[in-house]
Amino acid sequence: MNGVRLFDCHCDTISRIFDEGGSLYQNSYHIDLEKASVFSEYAQVFALWGDMSIEADIEKRFSAQLSLARKLLNGQNGAPVLCKSARDMDLALEGGRPAAFLAAEGAELLGCSPETLKYAFGEGLRFVTLTWNNRNQCASSAAADETGGLTSHGKAFVKHAEELGVILDVSHLSERGFYDLAECSGRPFIASHSNARAVLDHRRNLKDEQLKVLIRREGICGINLYTRFLEKDAESCTIDTVIRHIEHVLSLGGEHILALGCDFDGCDSLPQGISSVADLRKLYEALIKRNYKKTLVDRIFFGNMARFVQKNLAGA
Repeated sequence: MNGVRLFDCHCDTISRIFDEGGSLYQNSYHIDLEKASVFSEYAQVFALWGDMSIEADIEKRFSAQLSLARKLLNGQNGAPVLCKSARDMDLALEGGRPAAFLAAEGAELLGCSPETLKYAFGEGLRFVTLTWNNRNQCASSAAADETGGLTSHGKAFVKHAEELGVILDVSHLSERGFYDLAECSGRPFIASHSNARAVLDHRRNLKDEQLKVLIRREGICGINLYTRFLEKDAESCTIDTVIRHIEHVLSLGGEHILALGCDFDGCDSLPQGISSVADLRKLYEALIKRNYKKTLVDRIFFGNMARFVQKNLAGA
């Protein structure tokens, strides 16, 4: 794996550490710095998460997680560097340190409030998934109602986010919400951890037309390794299953939007042969053995997401 770089668009490791304890340097979870050290360069979007249906004060939880994230991502003693811009990322990687970005998985963590979003942006937040599995003040989720779209408040929230320079994320968003966002937004957006519905008909996966919108808008589709979103029979899910989703996006002309959004530490079932971030080397090798050009595989593993950040967070 010498020389292989990784930029993963979505993990829940900090939320898991928040809930269960542990170290970012070495733990029993899917991601720690020791496991990620197999990659020559490593960049990661760390999502902060909470379930508004069971959490008494979801905004308080977010604030506490944000505080923890800033402590963990301090760039000291080999810790990842919390990056606010592409320049920060470049400096971190050039210095041999992991680059980290922060995301809120669900605008409800921010109370769907432009004021809270502005505060969080100042603290380093750069990505916001408009919903998790619940309907919130901004929009409906795929899990709640695929026909429910963005609210008027949600469209105003989108405008505020884009004015700040926050990247919006459509993973978990309803299909109607996806198209509402595409209509009202003026900037590229991402699906940080979503697969192809043509391969597995699951509400969390994207239809071909949605993937084509991402292609036209020069966004990102991060392939999710949660078996429920890969194959109907989760127990038979393998690396080959993951590759089927990759190949479908490629068949639509998506070589420039494909990335990895593995959902590590946010899911309880991974494909056979993958138990941690270190095992992504098996996916890399499997793609090379299928005679995919190394330049393409490198774009999927790192280059496409890095390009997106360079273009869309250049001056953040």
